[in-house]
Amino acid sequence: MRGKPRYMAPEQVRGEAPTVRTDLFALGIVGWELLAGRPLFEAPDVEQILTAILSREVPALESAGAGVIPSSLASLIGQLLHRDPLARPQTAGEVVSRLTALQREIDMTAGSRGLSLALEDLLPARVTKRQATVPRRGSSSIRTRRRIRGRGGGWRRRP
Repeated sequence: MRGKPRYMAPEQVRGEAPTVRTDLFALGIVGWELLAGRPLFEAPDVEQILTAILSREVPALESAGAGVIPSSLASLIGQLLHRDPLARPQTAGEVVSRLTALQREIDMTAGSRGLSLALEDLLPARVTKRQATVPRRGSSSIRTRRRIRGRGGGWRRRP
């Protein structure tokens, strides 16, 4: 067995060879957990987790405490979590296309700040309220480096 049991696809649990759609099932779990703020398949031991993956119905995000999310996002995550691999998106590129369309749908065209605001609306409060303390420049021996995306796809140090 490879990977964490909570993120295994049903076909993996049955011992079938993993495919791209196996990874897309795991992506669906991560998306569901990110929006719901809790594990999708939680049980005291590995055997019960694997049984849950094979038999337990995936709760709708709205009933899992995710709040109001765009229906196209809920639909995508539901398809990613389909037990039948043939019912899942065929490729990661298809998922990216659908997420790009979702981005346009909820009008996140304001760049990274727009994306940040949209995620704050979608994610549980305990995830978005996390704050990090950054020491002031020269106030301690810990030096903070701010990195920003530079031209040409590399990273450069911000002054």
